[in-house]
Amino acid sequence: MAIEISLFGFGDERPAVFGDSGRLALAVPAPLSPNDLLQAAGFDDTEGLVLIVDDAVIPVADWRRPMIDEGAAVTVLSAFEGG
Repeated sequence: MAIEISLFGFGDERPAVFGDSGRLALAVPAPLSPNDLLQAAGFDDTEGLVLIVDDAVIPVADWRRPMIDEGAAVTVLSAFEGG
């Protein structure tokens, strides 16, 4: 199963597997919980992240529940400094 992950707001603080593009196609079993997906994508710390799956924000309280299926479009947002 492939899931497309895009990053926004990370700068140089993103996991190395994302490279310069900020995008990653990850082959994982389905269905997958947001916590498991983020771990598989190389995120050690999920504090301050917002997860959007197929245009819906996923509340942190639901991150342990398997809900991400094959072909899902996932965006991970991070707060960043600047102005």
